[in-house]
Amino acid sequence: MPFPNDPEDTRYELYLATLGWVDVTSDVYARDGVQISRGYTSERTDGAASPQSCQLTLKNHTGKYSPRNPLGAYYGTFGQNTPLRVSTVVTKDSFDRTVVNEWGQTDDSDDYYLYWSAGGIADFDVTAGKGTHTIGGPVQNRLSTLQGTRFRDVEIRATVSLPFTNVTGGNIEPANLIVGGQNAAGTGVTDYFMLELLITTAEAITVRLLHVSGFEIAPLKTLAFPHTGVPLRVAFQSEGQTLRAKVWRAADPEPFAWDIEGGFNYDQYIDRAPGWVGIRSGVSGGNTNIPVVFSYDDVEVRVNRFVGEIASWPSQWDTSGNDVYVPIEAAGIRRRLSQGQAPLVSPVRRAHSTATFYTDPGSPPHLLYYPIEDENGSNVIASGLPNRGPMSITGPGTPQLASDSSYPGSAPFGKPNQSRWTSPVIKAAATGEVHFMMLLSVPSTGETDLATFAQVGCTGTIGFVDLFYRAGSGGDLELRFYDQGRAPIVSSGSLDINVDGRPMIVSLQMVQNGANLDWALYYFPKGASSGPGYGGTVAGRTIGAPRQLLLSPYTQVSSSAMGHALLRNDIISIFVVNEQLEGYKGEGAQERIGRLCLENDGISNTFIRSSILDGTEVGVQERKTLLDLLDETAKADLGYLNESRDILGFVHRYGRSLYNQDAVLTLDYADGQVQPPFGQVDDDLLLVNDFTAKRMNGSSYRATQETGPLALTSPTSGTGAGRYVDEQEYNVETDYQLPDIATWKVHLGTVDEPRYPRVRVNLAKLALISKQLYVDALSVNLQDRIEIINPKELVINGTISQLVPGYIENLASKQHDIEFVCIPGVPYEIAEAAADTGDTNPWVFRAETDGSTVNTTASAGATSLSVATPSGPLWSVVADDFPLYLDVGGIKVRATACTGASSPQTFTVDALPVARAAGLSVSVWHLPVLAQ
Repeated sequence: MPFPNDPEDTRYELYLATLGWVDVTSDVYARDGVQISRGYTSERTDGAASPQSCQLTLKNHTGKYSPRNPLGAYYGTFGQNTPLRVSTVVTKDSFDRTVVNEWGQTDDSDDYYLYWSAGGIADFDVTAGKGTHTIGGPVQNRLSTLQGTRFRDVEIRATVSLPFTNVTGGNIEPANLIVGGQNAAGTGVTDYFMLELLITTAEAITVRLLHVSGFEIAPLKTLAFPHTGVPLRVAFQSEGQTLRAKVWRAADPEPFAWDIEGGFNYDQYIDRAPGWVGIRSGVSGGNTNIPVVFSYDDVEVRVNRFVGEIASWPSQWDTSGNDVYVPIEAAGIRRRLSQGQAPLVSPVRRAHSTATFYTDPGSPPHLLYYPIEDENGSNVIASGLPNRGPMSITGPGTPQLASDSSYPGSAPFGKPNQSRWTSPVIKAAATGEVHFMMLLSVPSTGETDLATFAQVGCTGTIGFVDLFYRAGSGGDLELRFYDQGRAPIVSSGSLDINVDGRPMIVSLQMVQNGANLDWALYYFPKGASSGPGYGGTVAGRTIGAPRQLLLSPYTQVSSSAMGHALLRNDIISIFVVNEQLEGYKGEGAQERIGRLCLENDGISNTFIRSSILDGTEVGVQERKTLLDLLDETAKADLGYLNESRDILGFVHRYGRSLYNQDAVLTLDYADGQVQPPFGQVDDDLLLVNDFTAKRMNGSSYRATQETGPLALTSPTSGTGAGRYVDEQEYNVETDYQLPDIATWKVHLGTVDEPRYPRVRVNLAKLALISKQLYVDALSVNLQDRIEIINPKELVINGTISQLVPGYIENLASKQHDIEFVCIPGVPYEIAEAAADTGDTNPWVFRAETDGSTVNTTASAGATSLSVATPSGPLWSVVADDFPLYLDVGGIKVRATACTGASSPQTFTVDALPVARAAGLSVSVWHLPVLAQ
């Protein structure tokens, strides 16, 4: 029997080294229950949320959950930060039945719907513990779908078996798991997403993600193991706008990682409705294995509740010593990232320190690299590469380190101030190429004439190359080449570069060309659109290999700063760190979050966006911790950085994705679907009517609410609530973005709506009403919208709309409760332009007339309403503009038509819940606002 007649099928799994994901559900102590907390614990959501958590108790009578017990069954496979996942299996099928010409019902009494191309109903059977698809011809498919329940975030799993080891003639497609099906009638197979699992005639197993229309979400990937005829376990997951899949041999441990992932960041697929799940089998043209019998078992449909890590295993026991248990608390990735994290290195330093940064994945790291981002007072110049010695500091002067901030993507770099910086001597291959590059910042007053900025030591008949300053019109650069005995060979002559007051990248490239050496000096001034250069040839000389780098070798450089000096034995582009030099200023919010996660151990991340092209441009990436950078980026987008409940990672919820959401869960208060206590609160917790948005290292903009019941004017003046001030800083690209932010924050803070801080639901009770209602409650994710209809005595008329920034979930066998933390949803009802015809969605912008009132008293139950409009335009009488929701003296009234070419006009309305007296105002109900 399904939940709640039987205990809820909730799975608790640990990822144990060598064992994969292990089901430990039977060891979870039901007596202590399980509590999951996600998102915000209060309605104040200005800062970052606490790490999501899962608290439960494991039975430890045999000591298998004691990490240091060598006799424990799991010894050596777990410890700090062992992954834990919690899933609710809402549908499962063991196929423990015999059915001919159909698949019948799952173990939970859910009906299968069957579809086929060619063939017929006789191609579906359940026998010997398997559900089968039989395909007798090429270019055919069979589908078994579960359309009785619609899902949002969902995961479907199945095991598939084939009766042969050798695929011949053409490919076969077993276990193509599907999610989707937005067809309003609940049937049809023209709109779904699919994991395409394909086995080729070479026995290669490939996967890709696509829409049934053929639109590819993630390209083809070949798995590491071939088809050998053994059963395969397949999992397909949909989270927001991201699809994931993994395939493994059913007899092997389930791997942690997903084989393939793709986000449908395409407008035609952004606004997805809930969809069904199913299994699809197919045979390609030319296949000679036909007829093919695809056998399926162990089907599961999961709604995931939590993924996190267990940091500690505190074994405890009672006084008798017989009851041994481990109360654990797993936490999302935010907990680990918040502990002991140092600020990230500058973007420029990270780029130069990472061998895989360059366009060519095989490009080697630098031979020498010195960021010169050391703090003032340092005794050496630290290397930016591991296992490389520092530059020594010698000479009469004392360096002025951390003194030049010309490039926002770099920490301040330093001036030699008449000191010498010398690298260790290195051994490198002679490739016929030597490349030196650095940042150079000469003050507008110039540098000492003939002061040498850098010297590159080489092993060829050219022993040294000096790059030095020539005083003149704007300051020039010059190169001079020496042999191994330091005798001059040739000079480039003064190169008209104008370095004074122009921070720039300087790049010296030297390439052996037969018996001669070709050189090129490129420079790229800050803010320039291109990098010009000079070149020449040193006849009859060889460059050999680079061996040493010196900066200010003759201790002459006094007022110029140098940074990010590197030496290579191949040539790279002068523009290789162009974006990093500006600290990625102007980068899109999601692009930054995705890049930061990728750069830092490949943290999983995904996003939920709207169909609006809504990438907020963010400002300079400063030196902060990873978590601070991620949080400030989501904040700049007026969005949220959530922890996923499907994978160990983050979900960036775009700010504009909160607009005009369909309700994930609709609760009927009159039907008892909301648990007590439940009530509305009219207070000032979220009130802000005077807000200043500041840009990091920039200007500010102040917005105020001057009119209305929540204006900043004093209540003693007859209107207003008094001044409520707030100020926050945002890392956005320009000051021009601040007015939108400030006015939006005032809008959120001055919507005259009551709060419903907590909405509690009993999922066991909802499951008795309908499985769909139960699944809808499970589906509510962070910042989703829920609504409560028929609130009866709480308000006279209307639907309560709330967003859910957090929730607390309690699970215990046949009991499952969720307490949603709520904030008003009305502020996120945004005006939309209507389609040409037939668009009556609730977000369509409605222009209202001025000064309309009830013309004659209408009694309770009346279905017509006379409305006077003494001035201004009349109400629309066009049928396509209805239904229209009116505010009639504070009551929400649904109007389905309007007649009359002059005032008064007559509205056809749903039966009025109460009488409406003449003279009461009539306006559009909750007129949608223009969004930022």
